[in-house]
Amino acid sequence: MKKILIGIVTCCLFAISFSGNVFALDGTGEDPGFTPNDPPGTNVPDDFTIDTTYRVEPRPSNLPYTFTEHHLSRGYIVDSRWTTDGLSYYKQGDYPNNYYGADNCSDSIATSGCALTALASVVSRYGKYYNPPELNIFLGKGAFNGCLLNWITAANRLSLSYQKDDFAPNYYESTAKLKMQERVQKGYSPIVSLKCVSGHEANCEALTHFVVNYGYEMYWNDDGTGYTTYYYLHNPGGANKNEINQYMDHYYIVSLHNYGN
Repeated sequence: MKKILIGIVTCCLFAISFSGNVFALDGTGEDPGFTPNDPPGTNVPDDFTIDTTYRVEPRPSNLPYTFTEHHLSRGYIVDSRWTTDGLSYYKQGDYPNNYYGADNCSDSIATSGCALTALASVVSRYGKYYNPPELNIFLGKGAFNGCLLNWITAANRLSLSYQKDDFAPNYYESTAKLKMQERVQKGYSPIVSLKCVSGHEANCEALTHFVVNYGYEMYWNDDGTGYTTYYYLHNPGGANKNEINQYMDHYYIVSLHNYGN
């Protein structure tokens, strides 16, 4: 009974997260090649059988394509994947000789340009193809306050929409992660602002860091206790961290920066 109730709650949560028609991936209503062991890492309770894989459409017409996949069992969502495409992947460390900002900042993109590099990756989805140094020049004076990027000015100069989700001062990790899911489901690739927890500076690659969340996956736990969710990242800093939970011991999520057409 506990498992069934969890399934019902999850279905309800997803039912209010999107709108539109539901189509099978192969056009027939089923994915005959899917088994509980495919893809690797998918864990399904013994009394569940995978019977359908769905793609959810339509999505907002002004955003790049979002691939959505649900693995269902007896009408309940067992696993779910949401990813956004079209990102260019830049590393700030590739630009040690390019200065960051246009207003009294003497740092290089390699040392302080994670926000700019994340932004360059995201806006490429909307046909704005600038590598970080090119984007720095394009944005120009007034788009930076010292070494800090002005997100709204950047959106205006790029002719893109901008929405910000703030989680301070009443921060809850679960709330921030749910908002990340919501943004990805709507087709955004949120730029995640991370701040080092006081006293953890020795374990933080920077006091403030920016990464791009391009998708997430939910897997049913083997013990039937619910889901484990993985939030996948493009990390401009190049550190070997590509999932948000790798940061949560030493950072907290300050805000999300969401750009669209």
